[in-house]
Amino acid sequence: MSKHSRSFSTLRVYPVVCALLLAAAPSRADLIPITLDPNGPTILGVFGSLSYNAGTGEFQSLTTPADLGAASLPNNMPAFFDFFGTTTIDLFVNTDGSFNRNGSGLSISGGSLTLPDGTVVSGPFLSGTITAFGADPRGPATRNFDGLFQVTGGSLTAPIALNSKGSLPALFTVGQTGGFFVSAEDVTSGTLGDFTSSFSSDSVKDEEGALIVPEPSSLFVGLACTGLVLGWVAARKAARAACPTKDAFNTRRHCGGKNFRSLEDFGSLTLD
Repeated sequence: MSKHSRSFSTLRVYPVVCALLLAAAPSRADLIPITLDPNGPTILGVFGSLSYNAGTGEFQSLTTPADLGAASLPNNMPAFFDFFGTTTIDLFVNTDGSFNRNGSGLSISGGSLTLPDGTVVSGPFLSGTITAFGADPRGPATRNFDGLFQVTGGSLTAPIALNSKGSLPALFTVGQTGGFFVSAEDVTSGTLGDFTSSFSSDSVKDEEGALIVPEPSSLFVGLACTGLVLGWVAARKAARAACPTKDAFNTRRHCGGKNFRSLEDFGSLTLD
């Protein structure tokens, strides 16, 4: 066997692997399995409310940003907002709870942020386009919602000159994929997570931040699988080229260095 050869039977599993990968892509009608990076940056919002309008499909959460955590902050201590800002998460949802489209997106603006060394940062702090959304099944509080966004700007996407000398590297990067979590801890109308009718809550917390591992994209998986399948097809053609007639399966005709009596023999063909 050539050192570059590969068992043809291995190639047969590629379509199956692709199907499993695509089937594993999370449904947007459920929570998206995302994890925020424990090293940050993460921003916590409190004292919030949320509403969903079944007539328009608009889902909106409003909270007050409270603190920012990141391992890169001076003295590895949190930074604190002045409670005069607003975190907005605004998007449109289908009646089955799946993501429809971005609304005004994600924004954290207003007020100021004080870093551990006393440096004061002004807003707007962060903005982004929402690209995915997930939700707990409908039910009583507490209900959770989450999603993904692509960072588009804000003061936290640029280096910050520090009072303690030097500068703090940008905490977020334009184009980066971030995640958010929203928790509704009570219900003021409707049924939380029932997107066939309107609902609301006036006790909401949220958290936004960098992902520890971005969620695999169905598009990316699809493209990867397309490459595998094309390679698989090419390999089959190359193998068949060694046995140009159907008689090769039924005779002891020499083919690719072997005698083949059956399709099973042909399936074990190795490719250079």
